[in-house]
Amino acid sequence: MRGPGFAAIGVGTLLALVLGASPALALCTGSGDDTVALNALVQAGGRVTLPPGKCLVSSLNATNLVGAVIQGQGPGRTYLLPIPGATAAVVDLTGSSFVTLRDLQIGIGPGEPAAPQYPTVTSAGLLTAQRAGDASCNRLVLDNVQVTGSYTGWAWYNLGCASSEVRSSAFWNFHEPAAGVVTFTSKNIWGMTSAYRAIQTGIEYAADWAFFGTEMHADRLAGGAIAYPTFVCHACSAVKFYGRTIAGSGPAYVWTQTSDGMAVGPLYFYGVTFYSDNGTPAATTFGGTSATIYSVP
Repeated sequence: MRGPGFAAIGVGTLLALVLGASPALALCTGSGDDTVALNALVQAGGRVTLPPGKCLVSSLNATNLVGAVIQGQGPGRTYLLPIPGATAAVVDLTGSSFVTLRDLQIGIGPGEPAAPQYPTVTSAGLLTAQRAGDASCNRLVLDNVQVTGSYTGWAWYNLGCASSEVRSSAFWNFHEPAAGVVTFTSKNIWGMTSAYRAIQTGIEYAADWAFFGTEMHADRLAGGAIAYPTFVCHACSAVKFYGRTIAGSGPAYVWTQTSDGMAVGPLYFYGVTFYSDNGTPAATTFGGTSATIYSVP
């Protein structure tokens, strides 16, 4: 399309600009490092729409955002893939609020045809954390997001972010022999760090979350027991699950833990199925510190 005094512009780029989205440019082809270009788009704020394809990143900097939307074309179509040797969270939302992640896949699972690599990440697939000095991380939405792969620091690590929701999403960790999937902690007991921001060192409750139709899977491909629970609540509270699955082969499907006199729970599980993917069930459904748990089949 061309007008007086204007350079030619593709229809797809024009639509992206009109809708407030980011033009696809030459990103996410699976053949180069997209980290710098994607981080520039994301840190500009607003809506970033990723094309179908394989976006290769060392870490996506989605920290300190307010009111942003990062969306793809759906899991299995838009991938944010860690570059081999990645040592930071694949997607980092530290200090962000009112941010939506939608219709994309973080990482890759074994056997998926789109995988250019299947590396182990020495961090998390998704990091949501309070930044040092405030409690700004809240009102996040994860909608139709899949996090999968091999992570030493949990597929999703949430430090103190609150008042948020997860819809129609799935979280997998294939790291062996330890494959914890999701942890909600109020005191960073596993020492997670952000590549971009200093994160909270004190106590900030991970509270008031709702999960709708969401799955969590800790799966050891070789079979047998797994060292970690699937979901860990470290002094989290008012977390509600509505439907779907928590699967694993660890000491418990759900593990509650307290420290420094912090309360745990209540936790609510409505219509959630607990089972093992590899044939070795967890030792118990709920383990750890005594907590108030409501579970209705």
